Amino acid sequence: MFNFAMITFSSPWYFLLLIAPIVLVVIYYLFRHTKIKVVSNLFLWEQQICTNKSGKILKKLPLPLTFFIELLIILLLIFAAVDTLIERYGLQKEAIVILDDSFSMQAFSKKNNEYINNLAVKRLEEILQNNHQNQKIKIYLAGQNSKNLGAFLSVNEALFSVKDNYKCEQINANLLETLSLAKKYNNTNAPIYVFSDSAPNIELSSEVQWHALGEQLPNVAIINCARNLVNNVDKCMFVISNISPHTVNSVLTISQHKFDDEKIKSIKEKKFKNIKKLISLKPNSYKKISVKLPPNTKAIKAQIADDSLQFDNSVILLPNELKPLGVKVAINDVKCNNLVRKALGVVDKVKIVRNNPELVITDSYKNMEKNATNLLIVTEQTFGGLIFSVKNEVTNNDYTNQLLKNSATFSAPFTINRANSIALGIDLQETIWGANTLNKNFILTQPSSQNKNITKAIIKIIDDMFSSEVIVMAKQNILLSIKNDESDGTKNIFMFFDLNKSTLQNTPAFPILFWNIVDFVINRRTGLSSKNYRCGEELFFNVNVQKNNQIKNIKIMKNGSKKAVLYRQNFAHNYLINTNEKGYFKLYFGEDESQFYVNALSYNESNLLENKVTKIYKKDRDKTLMSKYYFSTNKIFIFMALLLLTIHYYMIRKREGGLEK
Repeated sequence: MFNFAMITFSSPWYFLLLIAPIVLVVIYYLFRHTKIKVVSNLFLWEQQICTNKSGKILKKLPLPLTFFIELLIILLLIFAAVDTLIERYGLQKEAIVILDDSFSMQAFSKKNNEYINNLAVKRLEEILQNNHQNQKIKIYLAGQNSKNLGAFLSVNEALFSVKDNYKCEQINANLLETLSLAKKYNNTNAPIYVFSDSAPNIELSSEVQWHALGEQLPNVAIINCARNLVNNVDKCMFVISNISPHTVNSVLTISQHKFDDEKIKSIKEKKFKNIKKLISLKPNSYKKISVKLPPNTKAIKAQIADDSLQFDNSVILLPNELKPLGVKVAINDVKCNNLVRKALGVVDKVKIVRNNPELVITDSYKNMEKNATNLLIVTEQTFGGLIFSVKNEVTNNDYTNQLLKNSATFSAPFTINRANSIALGIDLQETIWGANTLNKNFILTQPSSQNKNITKAIIKIIDDMFSSEVIVMAKQNILLSIKNDESDGTKNIFMFFDLNKSTLQNTPAFPILFWNIVDFVINRRTGLSSKNYRCGEELFFNVNVQKNNQIKNIKIMKNGSKKAVLYRQNFAHNYLINTNEKGYFKLYFGEDESQFYVNALSYNESNLLENKVTKIYKKDRDKTLMSKYYFSTNKIFIFMALLLLTIHYYMIRKREGGLEK
């Protein structure tokens, strides 16, 4: 398709037929003969014809009117063949632009000696200046989420907005989602220009023109990192990948990092000595590197050598000063008590305490505490000494109301709620789980003289057991569940477990279960569960009930930016931040303050070999759809050609008839 002003040629290759008029001229000059006419030979004596000795030898051949009619017919048929379209008057002219806003667009093209995102802006400027002057221009940025920069009435305004907002700092580009959004609001069949570094993985519609500007480049990248305090030792872990067909030798340098707003420290502060690690990476391989840091080390920066892509050559890690979780173990059964303490012994985040626990593990309702998360191991003795009864309205007598069924054993298949983090990594395939499960026919609504010792607290615990969220179930019997109390922020976990009839305690699932429960409680502490995150990761922070009045004062600021980061309330006391930008952030809630850092870590964005091409992808526009926006002239040209052909036929017939007379 070729555009010229308001005229569009759908099939411009038919212009090759313009050779036909040349052939027509050749036919007239070389193959045109004078018609023989019989006359008396005396005619030859009337005058003597002498041959010219000099002057023009070739004489101009007079062309008849039929030649010009035939020439015009050929031209009309050619213009009908190229399908000349004229834009309908009064339609809104516009163009739509989609820019890949992901990190890989920051790659440096050796072929063009330019960054790919700058190449995209230059190509966009060229297209807009040549084809879309004085037209409305809509611009979208395709990142983790689609971003609409707005509609602009001039090319300069559109380019200014692009240069101001196009940073290429998104962990991925949802180009297809953005393309669908652009098509949804494309009511005028306007052209859509997509600029990316990779080829499209779908069949493009006729209005889309995809400019792939990528280049296959070798790259070495830090694709993962972590920093944790393990047994009071500050450890860092880095995963470095060589995404190239060649062996690479590099150096990982770890240095102390200070942010702009940090105050000058005391002279007595111990100077951090840089740590260097030599690394050798085979083609298309990765290596895991662990480093121990000196005590009291603040923020660090890990750096590898510069290459085709800069964003994945360095990371910053803040110290994770994780306070151990205070756990109180108050289990009456001695054997079960020892097993639980042994399972907790492999969790380095735990400290056994007697007072002010964050997690209470018990097998008696009497040991449950209001201001902590309670793990109640439900057995026959959990409500020991209490008799639940119901008054019969007919006989007016009391009868025993059984809360728990008799102990039974359960085996696979188990129904496990994998959406809950407590069930993470638990395998129960070869496990026998014994338990006194809930009696679904239990009733605690009728008055009875034997229910005097049953307090409101006990009734609430029982109600929580029946209304809790199921984590593990077998044959419609609840074995593990959790109840979130939104009124006071406490959480009760119920584990129906009979040690004497189970093999669960002899499997890896037992310590994993307690590890997950400890993680669950830690992740719901007030504030952040970690100081280091990666782009695109969901970041949760909590505000406990005592600080509920501070919820309105929550604010998240990126270092060096005056614009607050958006967040949303996930549950009553739980908030979610979408970490789509890399950088150093500060979280303020009430009088408390916390910091965290978001690193850009993505193997897909660091991979500059896969699907990276330089090519323009486009498809001829749908003629049926274009008829709504353009007026086709091919029928007019065909009609005019037929009219001239009729006139031509009439002239030939008339001339031949005249000669016969």
